[in-house]
Amino acid sequence: MSAKPSPAAQSASDRQRLKLLHWWFALGAAMVAFVIAGSLLNVGTPVPVTGVDKVQHTLAYTAMTWWWGMVQPRRKYAWAIAMVALGGALEWGQSLTPYRHMDWADAVYNTIGVAAGLVLLLTPARHIVPWLDRQISDRLDARAS
Repeated sequence: MSAKPSPAAQSASDRQRLKLLHWWFALGAAMVAFVIAGSLLNVGTPVPVTGVDKVQHTLAYTAMTWWWGMVQPRRKYAWAIAMVALGGALEWGQSLTPYRHMDWADAVYNTIGVAAGLVLLLTPARHIVPWLDRQISDRLDARAS
């Protein structure tokens, strides 16, 4: 049986609830919606440079995994699994459209992005949303008083 870490061992982002949580959720949901739309809608002419789409996949899934890991640090692995599942589902969904095609290499690059997002959560970059939350909510509280 493993013991829970002491409060001193937990990071500040784990101990402090985000005051503007609903806004951070909304921004994260917008990111996910943007990726879904970009993956399934007819975007016209495909990106002409080979490999650029793989960079886009990696960066999008890095950003989403990193974001949700900052917003809900205790659920970062659940979000990572959800992002991998989303990437696979969107690739399958593309096969159902007449104007997109399924490319499992894209799903691999999505997963690489998820892994990169988890790595970012091991760095001080994991404190950006909690820091922004404190800055913005402190300013809003100061205006209200």
